[in-house]
Amino acid sequence: MNSANIEKTVEKEFRKFVKHNLLKPKKCKRIDEANYCIQQIHLKIQEFKNKFDYVPVSAQIMFNEYQNIQDRMVYENFRETYQNVLC
Repeated sequence: MNSANIEKTVEKEFRKFVKHNLLKPKKCKRIDEANYCIQQIHLKIQEFKNKFDYVPVSAQIMFNEYQNIQDRMVYENFRETYQNVLC
């Protein structure tokens, strides 16, 4: 299988994986949901690296999206928890 075919196959497999296993980033409303998605994408990225020696850019981008969502939620939770203590 040539590299163009591998890339197409991996991209298709990743889109299918996302559709069936993950919430859309904008639908993530809880930290545990974001964390679950991050873990699942991380596992899929590792699988792609091991199996194909290729990771689609879309997987990295989506991983970063969920990471940003989780970071924002952690910050908001911290701010709500400690707002009265710090003021």
